[in-house]
Amino acid sequence: MKTSPYAGAASRAESELGRRIQVQGKSVESFGPVSQIRGVGKPSLGFNSPISFTHTAASGAAETVKLGDPHGAVAALASVSATPYTSGTPYTNAVLNNMFISNPMTAGEVNYEVGAASQFSQSINYGSVNVGGTYSSRPLQNIIQASKRNTQQNSLLLTLDFSGQGVVFDANNALFITVAASGTITQFTVNPAAVAN
Repeated sequence: MKTSPYAGAASRAESELGRRIQVQGKSVESFGPVSQIRGVGKPSLGFNSPISFTHTAASGAAETVKLGDPHGAVAALASVSATPYTSGTPYTNAVLNNMFISNPMTAGEVNYEVGAASQFSQSINYGSVNVGGTYSSRPLQNIIQASKRNTQQNSLLLTLDFSGQGVVFDANNALFITVAASGTITQFTVNPAAVAN
């Protein structure tokens, strides 16, 4: 039986092509396997370390501090007038919210320290909007009830576990923390999860 002159041509061509394909000056073989990234398809690149803020409300009325929602869409649909927090580490409120435009962050554990225990009864709500203009909200007050830190150690400090709650700070989602009139948040420190959902 006579062998076709084209026998094995496809495999030879494929082998030759693999040697010649270059990506940024390197053979594709040197790049290795592609890893899977879940969620929005990017890690929280700007938030590999905690962010923290403090806030003292004015004496006249309660104030609402917002994390996320840099364009104000969530606050607008929620009819919330947000007040910038007093001071932040390492970012001011304006800089932090601008970073959330391109760097979403998923909250992990949060250290919540207050000036008076009564502040713990103030609301913490998580709001979201979609492109169609639909707003949804859910309270996170139950997280305070299930806080990980025993208040006998420090009655004004709780460690809240936001992991598994899907709390993301970005252009379409925000956390609203109410601060009582003349009330103080000594620290609200958010430890980021590895990947934004």
